[in-house]
Amino acid sequence: MTCSAIHEKVAYKGAVVSMYPSTRPGLALFNRYVSNSLSCLGQGALGKASVPTIDDPRCPVTTCYLVTGKGPAKKY
Repeated sequence: MTCSAIHEKVAYKGAVVSMYPSTRPGLALFNRYVSNSLSCLGQGALGKASVPTIDDPRCPVTTCYLVTGKGPAKKY
């Protein structure tokens, strides 16, 4: 997918799960990207992340982070 296609899907659906290749051969990673804080299900805060796409190795996206109160937030 292109970076703009990911942005369009997130805007349309509100949240999407993306699978992309790991830097380690043969492994895949998954992550959830959101359009706004309502998609964090009331349990997290918005944060910036990036995902590799066919046209941008660091396509900027928004994701949710779990707020624990014990140090930095964790991505979920």
